[in-house]
Amino acid sequence: MQENFSQHPQNYNIKNTGTSEKALLSLIFGILSFIVLPFIFGIVAWILGAIELSDIKEKKSSPENRSMAMAGMWLGIINVALVILTIIVIFILILFFAFAIPFVISN
Repeated sequence: MQENFSQHPQNYNIKNTGTSEKALLSLIFGILSFIVLPFIFGIVAWILGAIELSDIKEKKSSPENRSMAMAGMWLGIINVALVILTIIVIFILILFFAFAIPFVISN
């Protein structure tokens, strides 16, 4: 037997249907992570966005905040990935020049 969920009223345990603080902070930290403290603010944006999406899923927060939370979370994820990728590239370049320069000098 398949249940039709559209007939059931949606019960949200929401105190305030306005903008969620976690969703807004996630977006703010996601944007700021490209300007100041990229790795730390990126992680904060990622975590706050994930927490807010979890709250929306558990109906503790309004679904209106979903896009703001997702935008902040993805900005954080992208920035953390860029920082890690940059560190890996710098490490590879350091290794390359550490082994290439003695070879060039000795010849």
